[in-house]
Amino acid sequence: MSFDWHRLETIRVLLQSGTFPESSLLIQTLTDYRRSFDEQIRGDLARTVRQLSDWATELMPIRHRRFFPQGNPKTAQDLDAFQSQPDSITQALCKDLEANHRLLVQTDSWSGNRQERECWLAVQQFFTDALALADRLYRWENNLPIHTRTSSELMKRGFAESATSYDRFQAVANLIDHVLPGGWNLKLLYGMAPWLWYNGWMRVTSWSILQWTRFLERAGFMVESGALGEYREGDGPVVHVRGDEWLSDSYFFESPRGRTRHNLILAMSHRHSILDFGPLHEALHDLDHAVWGNETYFPPSAERNPNIVFVRSGAGHSMEPTLAQSAGILMDARMPLLLAADGGGPYLMYGQQMRVKRGIRMLVDYVHQRSQGTGRKTYIVPITLDDVVFYVRGFDPSITVTLHRPICSDDIPLPLDPPDPQQINWGDPLLNHLECLYLCHTGQVRHGWQSPDVIETVRRAHEQRPRRLKLSSLKSHPSLYDLSRRIPS
Repeated sequence: MSFDWHRLETIRVLLQSGTFPESSLLIQTLTDYRRSFDEQIRGDLARTVRQLSDWATELMPIRHRRFFPQGNPKTAQDLDAFQSQPDSITQALCKDLEANHRLLVQTDSWSGNRQERECWLAVQQFFTDALALADRLYRWENNLPIHTRTSSELMKRGFAESATSYDRFQAVANLIDHVLPGGWNLKLLYGMAPWLWYNGWMRVTSWSILQWTRFLERAGFMVESGALGEYREGDGPVVHVRGDEWLSDSYFFESPRGRTRHNLILAMSHRHSILDFGPLHEALHDLDHAVWGNETYFPPSAERNPNIVFVRSGAGHSMEPTLAQSAGILMDARMPLLLAADGGGPYLMYGQQMRVKRGIRMLVDYVHQRSQGTGRKTYIVPITLDDVVFYVRGFDPSITVTLHRPICSDDIPLPLDPPDPQQINWGDPLLNHLECLYLCHTGQVRHGWQSPDVIETVRRAHEQRPRRLKLSSLKSHPSLYDLSRRIPS
């Protein structure tokens, strides 16, 4: 089935008006979306495996000539063994593809944080391996050098999950492209230099304490330097900010963007782990605020900053210290608090919407309860980045950051008691509201999903490979960025 993207326009109007649509409408929309996305993924994986298999079968005579250049093999057994046992790297890549394909068919990626992350990494590794295998087939077809290893030397190397490779240098290339898509071809490494330097300095020094506003300011250089603009052709601003007029509203602030009169939770939709920071700085650079930080992305010194709330994932970690520190920031320090409500990062090839995590419900309930009798109300301010992923992929000419109308916790329908794990988001109206709002502000609405074409990407990359050496030519095969970019007509 294909998802009906037009229905989201009606939902978007309802959500942006500040009203809560009928719960059944949001639940049905998210149910259909998740089912359609799962079918898209599984169909694309099966198609990719089939295309690579068919191509390999067609190339058997060419492989025969390449590995037996002096004529026929000595015996029929030699040829049978050769056809059934390709070189060790190719054989290993085939097994990797099969393993990830099987995992993604058998696993419900929406059933929890662990499954979501496992499937997210598996999809990216699947296409990374598919590109490597297609590149080897292309080299067989065109009699180009092929790197081989014996089985005893075979080891998958990686510096980050979902970016591993049987070649050490390719693993580095995959990591860079994973963190900064297209960083090989753009001046993005220059644009991110202040942020990388600051982040690195904070990690190697024990006495310095990371400042969130400075961290965000350094990331903003990617916009100011024009590095982010390298993803597109044409002029004009890369980032547009909308809806920030309420930051001067005296109902919420004692002075424009000053101390708050009410608790303001900035609930951001996180589109890309690194590239979001530049557009976010454009929207929030004049706002003194605190942030929820994942220990994976912040150096240990950040924990000593009272305006950075470390959120530790996994079993055994109590949320009580996190919630208590958050309440102190919102109520005592009277600062807005920013968090990524949906967490994780979307597959670059699809730019889908990740699940909204239950942490925001726990925070809203905790602060709402603590604020009773103080005169302070609790508001959730959704923030959407429309759309960093599709901008990077070359489908959108710019990124729009929208600070949506604040939602008062008093107006949010109560969640199910007890929660129903069989329903979308456990039947929580707040999570369903945010997830639908975020979904309405992704590039999927305008562009839908495009099936990644691994073979076409490899052929195009080899045809466009520069003759003179530069960084982009050092990669041995195309990246997920190459796979995801809009293909010129």
